[in-house]
Amino acid sequence: MKLYMICDESGAKGYADRNESFPGETGVFAGVMVPEDKFKDYKEGIEEAALPFFSDDKCHLASLSNEDMPKLREAVYACLDRLALDLVYEAVHVEGFNREFVRMQELEARGRELSSGRYKVGGEIRPESLHEKLFEGLFCKALAYCIDKYGDDFELVIIPDRVDESIFKKFIKNSENFKGDLDYVRGIKSYDTQERKLVQGTLKFEFTVPEEYGFDEIENAEFEIQKDSEGGCLTLPADILSNHICYLFHSREGDDIGKPLNNTDSVVGHLLAHRFCGLANPNGYPWFPDWCYAYPKDSDF
Repeated sequence: MKLYMICDESGAKGYADRNESFPGETGVFAGVMVPEDKFKDYKEGIEEAALPFFSDDKCHLASLSNEDMPKLREAVYACLDRLALDLVYEAVHVEGFNREFVRMQELEARGRELSSGRYKVGGEIRPESLHEKLFEGLFCKALAYCIDKYGDDFELVIIPDRVDESIFKKFIKNSENFKGDLDYVRGIKSYDTQERKLVQGTLKFEFTVPEEYGFDEIENAEFEIQKDSEGGCLTLPADILSNHICYLFHSREGDDIGKPLNNTDSVVGHLLAHRFCGLANPNGYPWFPDWCYAYPKDSDF
């Protein structure tokens, strides 16, 4: 089975060394899962839905009025629902992402303090890209979806909205990292004060992924990432979907700010809530970013 994940992002996508610009700021990457036998119907249906709103084949949401946006969204959602297409998304809190970066910086600094003897540890933690991290999470959910639905008999083609060449190459590189061992190895350098020379070593971080995440067979998955050669409105539904999800999260108020972003409770009330896949059970294991990048509730941060 060959299928496509057509995807786009919305909201924050900067680096981990920045704080949120408003309470609850979030980044979202969303994808529409389109089996090959529905790809033609998908293209034609989206073009038909978009026709009344755009004068050419460039479907830019920014060009729409506040009155037209919900009308287009309703038409596109109706098409996705009619074709019974499943949806996936990944969301991360900016402040939680930054909090983890600060924590790692503190651990790094503590390590340097403890290396006051023969070996002096150098180097520093570089801030990760939220854009790339969101894609990694979405990629994992898409693979888990395919494995759950098709076993090992599938070929996944990922088509993101147009991005810079450097970002596109990073998407490819980061996705390859999930083929096989999920453990992470990081090189470290230190200075031997007795021998007066630089020495190198490695740190290995081992991950135990809960079985319910569905990653057991990722190492055998077949996939590729392609540029959007179709143009037109191919990625419009993913653009609308990511914008809409992001809007819902940014509309949270009071105690709702900072609640998990990636479980079934997160999108209750969404028009296509019944089409979302890969969301965690609120009473089970939380999805990785909802605990690793959990929104900080303490007032001293």
